[in-house]
Parts: sequence; C-alpha cells; structure tokens
Amino acid sequence: MAGMKLSPPEAGSAQTARMPQTDNATITNRSWPYDLDPPPEFYIDPATLRSEAQLLEFLKSFDQWPSDLWIRYAEKYGKDGVLAIPPQGMPERTIVISAVNPETVFIIERMNAMDFSALGREDQVRVARTVAFDEFKAAFGFERSAEARFDGLSFNDYVDRVIAEMRARPEKMADADLQPYLDQLQHLRDQVNRQEILKPAAILKKIKDIRDAFTRAAHFADIEPQTYGPDGGGTSHYSNVISLDDGAAVSRGYRIFVESDREIAAAEAKLQDLLQHARNLDPAMLVMEIMRLNQTITNARSARESQELEQQNELATTYAAMQDAVNETLRQFGEEKEGETKRFTLYGKTNYADLTDRQKKVVAMFSTLLGKESQRHPLEEARSVERPLMDLIENKDGYPLVAYTNAQWNTFGTQLSEVVTLLGQNTQLKMNDINTLQQLSTSQFEAISKALSRISEMISTISRNT
Repeated sequence: MAGMKLSPPEAGSAQTARMPQTDNATITNRSWPYDLDPPPEFYIDPATLRSEAQLLEFLKSFDQWPSDLWIRYAEKYGKDGVLAIPPQGMPERTIVISAVNPETVFIIERMNAMDFSALGREDQVRVARTVAFDEFKAAFGFERSAEARFDGLSFNDYVDRVIAEMRARPEKMADADLQPYLDQLQHLRDQVNRQEILKPAAILKKIKDIRDAFTRAAHFADIEPQTYGPDGGGTSHYSNVISLDDGAAVSRGYRIFVESDREIAAAEAKLQDLLQHARNLDPAMLVMEIMRLNQTITNARSARESQELEQQNELATTYAAMQDAVNETLRQFGEEKEGETKRFTLYGKTNYADLTDRQKKVVAMFSTLLGKESQRHPLEEARSVERPLMDLIENKDGYPLVAYTNAQWNTFGTQLSEVVTLLGQNTQLKMNDINTLQQLSTSQFEAISKALSRISEMISTISRNT
C-alpha cells in the first residue's frame, strides 16, 4: 500500500466544503438525511483498507459523500481534526476539519494554490502538519514558515538584511523619502508572519519589487547639481550634465517615484487596519473599500512605471541631440574626391565658446574631457549603461573643437545608436506592464461600480418592502 497512488477525485474549481449547505456547486453539499443510515462504507475503518481494490471501492463511495459525512468520518476515525485515508503510507484522501469553523472541511488532495492561500493561519497550521502537504508543497512551491529560506536566511532575517541595505542609501535621500519603502516591507512582514504556509518565490518577488522601486528612486536622488563655470580660471563650461533641461525631468521623476510609493504604503496600511476590524464593518462596504484601496495601489504602480518610461524617453531625447549633431556634421562632408580626406569639427564650430547653450550641454555630456568624470543619468546608472564618449574638444585654452574624418564621425554615430537601442530594449515590456496595470485598474473600477449598484439596489428593495 505504501507505493500505491490512485487518481485524485474530480475537484472542480472550489476545494472546500461547508455543512449543511453552501453555494459551492462543485462539491456535494447537501447534508446526509438524519433519518437515513450512512452508507456502509462509512463504518469501514480506513486502517483496514490494505489492498488497492479495497481502497478503490471505498473511494467510489467516499467521493460522493456530502461534507457533513466527511466531517463525521474524520471525527470517528481521525485525530485532532485530521484523517488520512489510508492512515499508513501515502494517503489518497486527507480530511482536515477547519480549526476555526468545525462545519468546514478540506480535502487536501482537491486543493489548488488559491485554496491554500485562502486558509487562515489556524487552518494552515493544521493542513501543514499532514503527510499530504509534504507531497503537494513542492508542486505549489510552498514551505512551512519555519522551514522556508530566503537566500539561505529565515524570512525575518532576510527582511532585516534588505532594510539594512536600504538604510545605507545615498545621503541625498531624506528619511521621509526612505520611509515608504520601509513601510511596505513592514506590511509584507506583518502579512507573512501571520501565515504558516509560505510561497517563498512569491514573497521574494514582492520584496524584489519593493527593493527595485527603492533602488530606482535612490538613483534619482543621488544626483549632483549641474554647474557652469571655469576650472581654475580657465574657460567656462558645463559640468555634471545629465539632460538638456538642467535636470528638471530627473527631479520631477524622483518626486513622482517617491510619492507613488508613499501612496502605495498608505493604502496598504489602510487595508491592514480594515482587515483587522473587518468583523465590525458592514460586509458590502468592506468589500467596496478593499476594492477601492486595491485600485489606489494599482494606479500608483501604474503612475510609477509610466514615469520610468517617460524618463527613458527624456534620456533618449538627449542622446538624439548628440546624434543630430553628428548627422549635421556629416552633412558638411559632401562628396569626397578620391584620395581626399576631409575633417570637420562638431557643428563646424572652432571653440567651445562658439557653441550655443544647448550645444555646450551636449558637448559637456558626450566629450571625453568633460564627460568622463561626470555623473551618469540615473537610468544609465541603474542599467549599467556606458555612455559613448569622444574627444570632441582639446584640453587647451578655449577648449578648441577637434576635427574628425567622415569614418570617425560615423563610428561615433553607430556607438550612440547602439546605446539608444540598448536603452529602448525594455520599452515594449514596460509598456506591457503599464497596460496590464491600467487594465487592472479599469477592472477594479468596474467592480466597484457594480458593487455600488448592487448596494443601491438592495437599499431600494428594502425601502420598498418596509
């Protein structure tokens, strides 16, 4: 019997059963008539089912029983609300009576991932102690809380490590701006610590999302101001250029990133408080408020991701300015005669001082002399993108511009195009994420509207009948 494994019963979409009646149509929910004796199989001790034939015959009857017979059978032959059938070896059916509602029963072999996640902690503890859970946990990616490991650490130790990493943030990121990310981690910690059955992969994904959002904001916080002036009494020039708008878009992006996560953290806090006091609230209004808060979170995430896409477009615009400058320079060559080698400077200008203000910023950003030790744009930093540089100016008084051949300018233009392509590689993926979030927000809004409509109809009906 230890090696015997039979096919599971037809489970349908729902895997819990309640007695005496429930709307769950996938399980026989009618109570066994009290004026009728239970079927003969009800009196069979599961420990006596020693052959495959005996077990098959028993399960034909068992799988048709209403839920109250499962409960009575578990109470008769099981222990502490749990009965494995057969009790020796690997069970084919495992009955677990709810620890919080003795009129609710679970058949573990019929449960899916959503059913496990819907269990309260007391029921998770009871389910996690079964042999059946050991069999199915790997397929669902579950672990008992005490056994779950996150990069080799317990959950709380892992969260502590992430928090320590966040606290070592750039000095320019204020404590108030760090707090939304710490709050989100704490909300997740509170949620996970109330569970006995964990899905480490899903939890790690949530932590990664929080940490990625923090890291992105930290990159946008760690920016030196753009300056213009001479070095040691020499020619005035721009330094620390990351955009052509004097860093305005980057500053705006940082504010939007932090405010979006602040809004997410606040909505999560309200959700936690709401669920803790759920028993004291009107069910219809509770559902509506939960949906509203979830929509708030979804909208904030959508705004956050949309802002990253906008920042990417802003950076691409800056690169485009350098590409346009190269193309403008290439047009100066015209047709070259055989054996002739022409050379032109950027924009056809002689010195840095001859450039327009916008051109000076472009040269400061992409010239080796002024750009090599300069800061990178936050997205260049975040994605480890090396900005292409060229010796556009000489390190001499007045910063004279350097002339290059057609081939040399084309080579630099190709380098710029390759980086622009690299920066845009995730554009479609990011747009897909944004569209998914927007569709989710729309669905949540429609659900709220329907809920409000039903509540209004119920109130009208009650008013008419009173």
